[in-house]
Amino acid sequence: MNEYEVANIYKQFSPSIFRYMSYLVQHKQVAEDLTQEVFIRFVRMGDIHRTPVEIQAWLRKTARNIAFDYLRRKRLIEFIPFISIHERVGEHPFFEMEEVRELYIALGKLKPSYREVIIWRKIEELSTKETAEILSWSEEKVKNTLKRAMQALRKEMGGVQNE
Repeated sequence: MNEYEVANIYKQFSPSIFRYMSYLVQHKQVAEDLTQEVFIRFVRMGDIHRTPVEIQAWLRKTARNIAFDYLRRKRLIEFIPFISIHERVGEHPFFEMEEVRELYIALGKLKPSYREVIIWRKIEELSTKETAEILSWSEEKVKNTLKRAMQALRKEMGGVQNE
């Protein structure tokens, strides 16, 4: 695998992986570090001769595993506040829009499984099948969890009816 191929894969897939990490771990520097770890593992794997769809699926599944390993190590998976009191959401350009800030705050109040299914299905716009593969769930579980997650999100956002 040459540097040009790796750079192209990084350029194509890193924004999505970084967004996912940001939503999940709520800290820009940690999200950047974990995103880098995903791509380091990809380079170490050395199998560039996969289709872009296969590469993307591998990167997403690896990102999920790395994020949850990080959260488990910190023993924060169930107790982590989505936004630290000492951290301002508006410091990162991703959060410049008021709607995005509100969504980020509301997502932080949801349990991790709800947060994750919303990120993959609604924010990253993956199919039910793709989401099921990443989460190692059945498609039916993805659908049911998404329905409950969206209800909880609407409640957290003050009854907003948009999906």
